[in-house]
Amino acid sequence: MRLALSVSHARWWPHRSGYQYKHQSYSPDEYEFCRRAWLLVAPQLMALGHTVRTFEKYEVGQNCNGSCAGDTKRCGRYNAAIVNSAHDVDVWRPDLAIELHLNSGAAGRHGAFALVNESDTAALWALAFLGAYCAASPMEVFGQGTWQYTRPYAMCDAAKRWGRKWFLEHAAPATCIIECGFVSSALDSAYLMQDSAVLAAAGAAVAATEQVAQEDK
Repeated sequence: MRLALSVSHARWWPHRSGYQYKHQSYSPDEYEFCRRAWLLVAPQLMALGHTVRTFEKYEVGQNCNGSCAGDTKRCGRYNAAIVNSAHDVDVWRPDLAIELHLNSGAAGRHGAFALVNESDTAALWALAFLGAYCAASPMEVFGQGTWQYTRPYAMCDAAKRWGRKWFLEHAAPATCIIECGFVSSALDSAYLMQDSAVLAAAGAAVAATEQVAQEDK
C-alpha cells in the first residue's frame, strides 16, 4: 500500500494540540505522541514492502508565536499549514492517509474511536486499528467506534457531532483520523503518557495496514 502518515497539529506552540491552549494541565503532547508513533511505523511498513511518506504541518512564513493566543479557528498561519499539508498529501496520491489524535471531551468520555471518509478502505483500516490497539492496551472503544463522514459533509451526523475535518474532506480519497483516547479522562491520560501507548498505537497501525493489504489482494 501507499500510505501518507500525517502528523497531527503543528510542532510550534500553541498548536501542538487541540486542547492544551485551553487546558494547560492536560497531557500528553498530542503532536509528539503522533510524531513518535509515525517514526516507529514508517520503517516497519517500508520493510514490509509498503510505500510510506510522513507529512508535517509546516508553518507558512513564520509561525504565529502564540500571537493568536491559541485560537485555532482564527489563526491564519495554523489554518494555512493545515490546508497546505492536506494539499501535499492529495498531490502525493496515497491509497490511504491517516492521522493519529488525542481527544478531549465531556466528563465520562473514555476510549478510542475513528473518523473516516466515505472510503471502504479507510473504514476497514480503522476497524482493524481499533481492534489491535484495544487488544494491546487498556483502552476501550468509545461509542460506536467509527463515525463516517458522508456528503454533503456539513449535514452528516459525524460532522454535526465532531465538527468538519479538513483532512478527511481534502487530503485523499481514503482518509482516517484515529482518536487514541481522551486526555480529559484521568484514566486515558495516565496511559497515554506512557511509552507503551505510543508502542501500542504504532503496532496497531502496522497490523491494520497488513490486514487491509491482504484483503485487497
